[in-house]
Amino acid sequence: MQTERRGFLKALALAAVSVVAGSQALPNFMPAAWAAKLLPTPQSNRSHLLNADSLAAPSPWAAVDFTARLASLPGFSAKQLEVHVALYKGYVGKYNSITQQLATTPLEGTNATFHPYRELLVEQSFALNGALLHEAYFGNLTTTATPPSPALTKVIHAQFGSWATFEAHLLAAAKSMRGWAVLGYQPHDRSLRWFGLDAHHLCSPMQTQPVLVIDVYEHAYLIDFSTQRDAYLKALLPVIDWAVVEARLAQALHA
Repeated sequence: MQTERRGFLKALALAAVSVVAGSQALPNFMPAAWAAKLLPTPQSNRSHLLNADSLAAPSPWAAVDFTARLASLPGFSAKQLEVHVALYKGYVGKYNSITQQLATTPLEGTNATFHPYRELLVEQSFALNGALLHEAYFGNLTTTATPPSPALTKVIHAQFGSWATFEAHLLAAAKSMRGWAVLGYQPHDRSLRWFGLDAHHLCSPMQTQPVLVIDVYEHAYLIDFSTQRDAYLKALLPVIDWAVVEARLAQALHA
């Protein structure tokens, strides 16, 4: 077991080196917050991180334009993608609206049973994750798919035993959940594993850094595939952008 674990960690390191060395910049649709972690540092070295310029001032969130990335996506109609992207933009708009309301909602009388402030906080998480998960999902699709690199293949084999076993877990996770299947990197034990979310803000372990995100809500495929999720997943596999998956994992490790 220890030998297998060392092999997995070595493969992860190799993947990180291969991606970081081979690219000047990581994709701009990979939110920096997924990988940015404030690591413990001596107090004397922290002062530059804790000043008025450390954080950006709150501002409205602008939706990412996925038009070029999703144009003529093999296996999917323009209508299916148009409706899906519109849903994503709705989450961005709703998050902006909730954020504005939180700034002006009275705080008196807040409690855990019912209060406008409480309800806004709950739905803020739902809208935020709804937008972020969709950005990750659209971001790991491509019209010009290429096979996974040798480095990524080695990582997958080290963690799952074989690519076939990994793909079997991918399909099982995607068929099991009501909302999302997420291949995530867990920094607490430096592992790569599948997680499932029944809703945007449910069942997502803390610190999990998404590497591959699959939307399995019916809105992702209803127009093209009716309720046939198997057919949707069959069409989805060939358009996964493995270069993005590898870059996300490398960024998580590098952080």
